[in-house]
Amino acid sequence: MCETLCFIRQHYERLQINDLKAVICSFYNEDELFGAKDVLLKVIGQVLRDGDVDVDMPRLPKRQGENKLKQTADDVLKIWTIADEHKLYESEYRLYVLTVLRKCRRK
Repeated sequence: MCETLCFIRQHYERLQINDLKAVICSFYNEDELFGAKDVLLKVIGQVLRDGDVDVDMPRLPKRQGENKLKQTADDVLKIWTIADEHKLYESEYRLYVLTVLRKCRRK
C-alpha cells in the first residue's frame, strides 16, 4: 500500500507531475492507489492536528466511475503537493511523516 507513496517520494522532484501520474496509473492498481490516498490523508491529517500548521485541505471524495484511477492519482499528487508546498516533509514533521511511511512499507 505505501510502496506507491515511497515511489512518489523518490520521484516527485525528478519527474513532471503529468509524467509521474502516468507512471503510477500504469503501474499501480486501484487498491494500491486508494490505499496510498488513505494513508497519506491519515498521515497529513495527523500532522495538521498535532502541529501549528494552517492548511486548507481540499475535500477529496472516494472516486468512482471509469476515470477513478486517474482521479485518485490526481488526489494523491494534490495532497503530496500541498504537503510539499507547506514543507511538511522538510519541517519538524518530516521525521513523523517518514516514520509512518517506513512503517507502512514494512507491512
